Amino acid sequence: GRPQMMTSWHISDIIGEDEAQNFYNILNQDSFWDDVIKNQDLLYTRNTYSRLVLLMQKYDLYIVTATDYTKSHKLDLFLNLYDCINKDQLILLSDKWLLDADIIIDDKAETLQKFAEKGTRCVKIYHPWNAWYECESYPHFIIAANRLLGEV
Repeated sequence: GRPQMMTSWHISDIIGEDEAQNFYNILNQDSFWDDVIKNQDLLYTRNTYSRLVLLMQKYDLYIVTATDYTKSHKLDLFLNLYDCINKDQLILLSDKWLLDADIIIDDKAETLQKFAEKGTRCVKIYHPWNAWYECESYPHFIIAANRLLGEV
């Protein structure tokens, strides 16, 4: 049958525990991330890079990831691709909302919701799994960054 739309962050609720474990096992394979890099949209990557540089001129920018990718080389690939970001700007933290921030850009509705409860400005990168949460929303990072850059 037709694949089901991902409308929840909780993958195991949609595909079951065994398949979710298989999915996460794939994410922990270096070859998966090598393929992601090989198949990237170069124009989008260049535009993202330039927006990161511009945002760093106006804001103290940090990249916070909730997943422990230390077992794979995803973060090394990220730092190589976006060499404008240094390791001091990377934070590995499951409960992102424990950080103090003026603005958060994320795609996980629950994270945005917890930041909003603290009074943080929330910017959502829209996906089907976060459609239920209402806040400032953009279809991708470049448009969100352009909006933020236009305000300063």
